[in-house]
Amino acid sequence: MKFVAIFLLIAVVGFCFYKLSLNDPPLRGLIQDASGQMVLASRARPVVIFEPNPKFTLALSGWKTVRAEDRRLDGEGVRVSLAIYDNAQAQLVTALAETSGELEWEAAHHCPYKTLRETEEPYGKERRYQSVFVLDEKNDPFERGLTKVLVVRSKFLLFFRKMQVIAEYHEPLSNEQARIIDLDPKYIRSFLERAEAACQVRFQANQDELANPEKLSPAGNSISRTKLAKWLGEIHHPGHGR
Repeated sequence: MKFVAIFLLIAVVGFCFYKLSLNDPPLRGLIQDASGQMVLASRARPVVIFEPNPKFTLALSGWKTVRAEDRRLDGEGVRVSLAIYDNAQAQLVTALAETSGELEWEAAHHCPYKTLRETEEPYGKERRYQSVFVLDEKNDPFERGLTKVLVVRSKFLLFFRKMQVIAEYHEPLSNEQARIIDLDPKYIRSFLERAEAACQVRFQANQDELANPEKLSPAGNSISRTKLAKWLGEIHHPGHGR
């Protein structure tokens, strides 16, 4: 009887924890901002909230698990939460990418593509690593049918480099523009100004705005897992020399 009582007690406690977990809001999800736009947010601390310009419209949201690139050639699963926005001239990609176990993202300045420009600067209490590059169709995970896009990526690394926060602004680029873009600093400056106006990232200590975020669903096949893995960059195992 004693063993039966213990078993029943364990079962009841387990059921209670299960019920609580069902009611616990998701750690990542969508919330509605002041303009009525649905935006990607994280309830972890610091709280992360993307703030896209109201001129953009949410086109796709969801999560995917990809096998991140790893110099050991046996990369492990990384969960990526995404919200992608469009307007008539550009696209905005916002993402939260989390590693598992002891894995960390490569140094924040690491970009998986050849860059035209790289900067590092304070951004509130965090640091922003910004890179400008051309993304061609063979590497574009978002399957837009565009030959090339000019991209500015703002990246932040949180939680001991286990969380990668990405806000990217994309504009279509012709083949001719792509050939000479690195010789046109004036165009890049104006492009960066448009990117700055397209999206801000807010970090805060409290979760007041995130009481009940909308849970993300799995993203569809319009996003390539293989290309998305490269887009995110490499992970590594700290302390293992690889």
